[in-house]
Amino acid sequence: MFAFLSCQEKGTKTDTAEQERAPDVKKEVLKFTDIIGDTLRYNVGEPVFDIVISSDTTLYWKSLNPKYGTEDHEKIVVIPISEHENMISYVENEGKGPGVCWYNDFERRITTVSVFVGEGMMTFSGTVERKHKKE
Repeated sequence: MFAFLSCQEKGTKTDTAEQERAPDVKKEVLKFTDIIGDTLRYNVGEPVFDIVISSDTTLYWKSLNPKYGTEDHEKIVVIPISEHENMISYVENEGKGPGVCWYNDFERRITTVSVFVGEGMMTFSGTVERKHKKE
């Protein structure tokens, strides 16, 4: 137990020294209100999408892999979870399906999308980054 505590203290000193030498880099933390009109890159593995949330009721999406669709405008429902998190849901093809639900954490820059097709569901997880900021 003594050896463990000694190693732990040594690690703490090293971590502190490294933090003191590291430049203070501020990471942009996005909020939902900051991204309206911006192009966001959703990378969830093989599917990659560019999405522009036009307002709190509409979005435009474009797939970079035709296997996962091409592009469309959707009417959306936004469910706020916190200042930096939300869920966005919509039904593609003017309400004919499939159903799509995105969970977004803009602070941690992660996303999960669930696509509901017939009786089944596919889920993908990945990252969300601001690709282009509106002017």
